[in-house]
Amino acid sequence: MSVVLVSFLVLLLSPSVDSSVHNHTNIQHNPPKLNPQLSFQITFHAFLLWASIGFLMPVGILVIRMSNRVECGRRLKALFYSHVILQITAVLLALAGAILSIIHFENSFSNTHQRIGLALYGFIVIQPLVGFFRPQRGVKVRSIWYFVHWFLGNGICILGIINIYIGLHAFHAKTSKSVRIWTILFTVEVENQEANDTWAEEAVDMLTLLGDDAESTPPNTLNLIMKITKEKEEHQSKDIKEHSELAISVAEALNDSAPIE
Repeated sequence: MSVVLVSFLVLLLSPSVDSSVHNHTNIQHNPPKLNPQLSFQITFHAFLLWASIGFLMPVGILVIRMSNRVECGRRLKALFYSHVILQITAVLLALAGAILSIIHFENSFSNTHQRIGLALYGFIVIQPLVGFFRPQRGVKVRSIWYFVHWFLGNGICILGIINIYIGLHAFHAKTSKSVRIWTILFTVEVENQEANDTWAEEAVDMLTLLGDDAESTPPNTLNLIMKITKEKEEHQSKDIKEHSELAISVAEALNDSAPIE
């Protein structure tokens, strides 16, 4: 998913987010300071949801996409179980974040961040159940199951990433604390995941080309792979620089926008 799309969505949603946060917390021009305990709980909640939806789930999707072009049974099984472990861990972290918010936060669901979060929690519970009831290959309903599982998985990641941006913006509106550095780092991470989506497929191609024994690979093939890898690294470095500049502009836009009365 393009980071540009995420950025525009965040900026478009900013007025409604600011307004809902204002109504929910009665923010004035001088927002109240959070006590240390609540501040820690909010930070820990943010970390749990970032680790779950912002990191592990997208990585799990990248891992399973690699399996689409793998024929070796051993590698296929390793990728499948890696996907399962990553996603189960992500679900557990998300549920921990949900429990934390239920116990310690006021949940009136009067703001955008909480509403999206509630929907995400529901989808996150449903998704592993859909994965568990996976039909065997060759069965007619397999294609329907695949689409539902694919749609839910990608939808959760996209919506979760958007909600992380909204959460950062809501935190800034409530506390006046800068979230610029976190916005930049998260934007760069999202864009790198997008770049790694292509790298995952190329890695599979290289592994297939090398075979199980790299020593038996012809020298010309190894040289070609090294050349391609070097070119890709140079191209990726250029992309990261451009995306970092975009991330900075997004962060500045988020921090400069004032809550709407």
